[in-house]
Amino acid sequence: EGPAEVHTVEHLLAAVTGVGVDNLRIEVSSAELAEPGDGSAALYVKLLRDAGLEVLDAKRSYFQIPHTVKFRHDDAELVGMPHDGLRVSFTIQYDSPVIGTQHATFDVVPEVFTREIAPARTFVLKRDVDRLREAGMIQGGSLNNAVVVEEKGVANPEGLRFPDEFVRHKILDLIGDLSLLGRPLRGHVMAFRSGHQSQIGFVKALADAEERATGFDLPPR
Repeated sequence: EGPAEVHTVEHLLAAVTGVGVDNLRIEVSSAELAEPGDGSAALYVKLLRDAGLEVLDAKRSYFQIPHTVKFRHDDAELVGMPHDGLRVSFTIQYDSPVIGTQHATFDVVPEVFTREIAPARTFVLKRDVDRLREAGMIQGGSLNNAVVVEEKGVANPEGLRFPDEFVRHKILDLIGDLSLLGRPLRGHVMAFRSGHQSQIGFVKALADAEERATGFDLPPR
């Protein structure tokens, strides 16, 4: 009863969006989703596909970006433009020489998401891991559920799954955040150095833009 919060939902929501599911009930019994698998969305995709997908006898309702929408927060910038389908472009810039600047663009359809985006893992800088553990946090984190970036490479013995795995995972996170619009998105979203906070602000800006353009009032966010 009353208000509730659930955290770390982006990988699951990205998987749901990526495989094309738009009608699903998810029940959780805690304030945070446990991270299954390896820090990517691959296991969620497998579980969804293994469970089986059902085509319903109902017309799919889309969220169509009505016009160019821009959002800025500190150094992050996001732009949404009308597009027939979901296209995501992302640019990251890190002072780590291992990550540096990376850019990728994908037209997000189930086959592309499953093959090119879902396997990309969460990553973290080794210096941040040390700082957080000294503060008593992320004690359960390991090389099994994240890519740990050191000064000259990654600590994970298997290395990277893609040369640009870092930006691919940021795209994965963004797809999960965009799912909070409540309907499959049609548009081209371009993100530059953004994270969850700026992406949630962008989602709200998109919802406000659609409401002004069409009078359609989204559910409370």
